[in-house]
Amino acid sequence: MNIHPPPNHYSRRWILRGAASLLAGSAGLALGCNGAPEPSSVPAAPSTGSPLPALNVVLVVIDTLRADHLGCYGYPRRTTPFIDELAASGVLFETARSNTSYTNEAVSLLLSGMLPTYSGNGAGWYAVPAADTTNLAAQFSNAGYRTGFFANTVVLDDPAFKVGFDEAAVVQRSLGLSRQGPLLSNRAVEFVQQRPADPFFLYVHYLDPHAPYRPPARLLTQFTARPDPRPLHLYNDVRPHLDELRAGGFGPGEARFDEMVARYDGEIAHSDEALEVLLRGLERLGALDNTLVVVTADHGEEFLEHGFIEHAWTLYEESLRVPMILWAPGLLSPRRESQPVSWIDLFPTLLALAGIDHDRDNLGGSAWFQRQGDALQFVPPAGPLIAETLIQERCVLRAAYAGDHKYIASYKWLDPTQRQSVALRWRQIQQEHRTGAQRPVAMWAPPVREELYDLSADPGETTNVLGQAPEAQAATIQILADYRERCEAERTTWTRSGGGELTPEMRQMLKELGYINE
Repeated sequence: MNIHPPPNHYSRRWILRGAASLLAGSAGLALGCNGAPEPSSVPAAPSTGSPLPALNVVLVVIDTLRADHLGCYGYPRRTTPFIDELAASGVLFETARSNTSYTNEAVSLLLSGMLPTYSGNGAGWYAVPAADTTNLAAQFSNAGYRTGFFANTVVLDDPAFKVGFDEAAVVQRSLGLSRQGPLLSNRAVEFVQQRPADPFFLYVHYLDPHAPYRPPARLLTQFTARPDPRPLHLYNDVRPHLDELRAGGFGPGEARFDEMVARYDGEIAHSDEALEVLLRGLERLGALDNTLVVVTADHGEEFLEHGFIEHAWTLYEESLRVPMILWAPGLLSPRRESQPVSWIDLFPTLLALAGIDHDRDNLGGSAWFQRQGDALQFVPPAGPLIAETLIQERCVLRAAYAGDHKYIASYKWLDPTQRQSVALRWRQIQQEHRTGAQRPVAMWAPPVREELYDLSADPGETTNVLGQAPEAQAATIQILADYRERCEAERTTWTRSGGGELTPEMRQMLKELGYINE
C-alpha cells in the first residue's frame, strides 16, 4: 500500500465512518466531570439478537508524549488536530499516568499486566514482559484474534516483546531518526489487509516525539517562525553543558529553549499525521466499524520543571502524565473522565471491552468498565497507583499516590549535575556493576531521598511537604510497604539481572537514543 497524508492536513476536518451516529447517540451525556465522579454508564453496542462480531483493538503508543502538549488536554498549540477530533468523539481520561518513565518497563508492564518489581522479569534496560504468564497478546490470540506488533524503535526488538503476536516487526533499524511514522502505519495496515475480515489486536508504537527532536521542516514552521539552522542537540549540546546553558538564561522564554520545545511539538504533529495514515488505511479496509482505538504514551518528557531535560531519571508528573483516549463507535460514547487511571489497568480493561475472559489472578490493575445489561459502567481503578523506574546505573525509585498526595522514595538518586556525569561514564559504571566493583542497589533499600507532594495545591511538585501531612505520608508509605510484601511473597526471584551484559546492538541503540554517552 502507498498511503500518505494529504499536504493540507491542518486545514481539513476528518470524521471516521460511524462517528456521526456515535455522536448522535450520545446526546445528553455530560462531557465534563468535576471532582470524583460516581460510576457512570455509557451505552454499549445495541443488542441485535445475534452474536456481535469480535471487537478489533488497535493500541497506539506514542513514545515520550506528554498529555499537556495535546490540544484536547488544553495545549494552546495545534499539535494534534487529528487526535483532538478522535478525543472529541471518544472517552478522554483527564488524568492518566504511566507507571514508569522508561519505555522497556512501560511496555513490559502493559503486555504482562504486572509492575516491574512484581513481574520478577528484569528492570531498566533489561525489562521484558514476564515469561511465565499468558501475556496480553496471547490472551487475544487464544480468543481467535490475529495479533500484530509494529514499532519503530529497536528498544522493543527483544523477542520477549513479540511473544503471542502472529506477526511482529521493528521497521526502523537505524536509531535516532524521525519521520518514520507513516512507514510504520503502512506496515500495520498491510497486516490487517492480509485478512481484513478476521478480528485483530494491533499494537503500534511510534517513536517520533523521542529526542533528538528532528521533525519535518514543513511541520517545524508551524511552531517557530524562524527555525535555527543549527539548533542545540539534546545529547551532544544540552546534556553536557546544561549548567552553563542555564547560567546563560536557557529556559522557558529563551530562544534556544523555545526552539527545542518547538521541535518536540513538531515531532508530535508528525505522529498525529502518522496516526491518521493508520486509521484512514483501516477505514478503507472497512476495519474500523467494530474497532476500539486506544491512543496513549509510554511516558512523558521533562523540560526543566525540575532542573533537567529528558526522561527515565525521575517520577515527577511531567514524566508520568500521558494521554489516554479510547474511541469505539457504538460502544463508548463521548465523555471526559476525571477519575485518575494508569497504564497497569490497560491489560484487564482491553480484555473486558473485547468480552474476553481470562484466568490471570496476578494482574496489577483492574478493568475500568463492567458490562451491566446493555450498558457499560465505568468503575474507578480498584487498587492504589504505584510507579517505578529501576535503572541501576541511573536511578532506582518508586512513587505511590493516596488521594491528592504523592510520595516518592528514591533508593538511588542523582541530581541534575550527577546525571550528566553518569551518562558520560556509563560504560565504566556498567562494568563496575557487572564485575561487582559497584554493588547493585537493593530493590528495597532504605530510601536515600523522600518527597511528598500535595498535587491539588501544588500540581508542579515544587514544595516537598514531607513531615507536614502525616496521615497522607503514612498512607503512601504503607502502599509501598504492602507492595513490597506482595512482591517478596509471590515473586521471590528475578529471571533477568539488572547488572547483565548488553549486546553491541543494544549499547549502540541506547547511545543513539541518548540514554548513554560513550
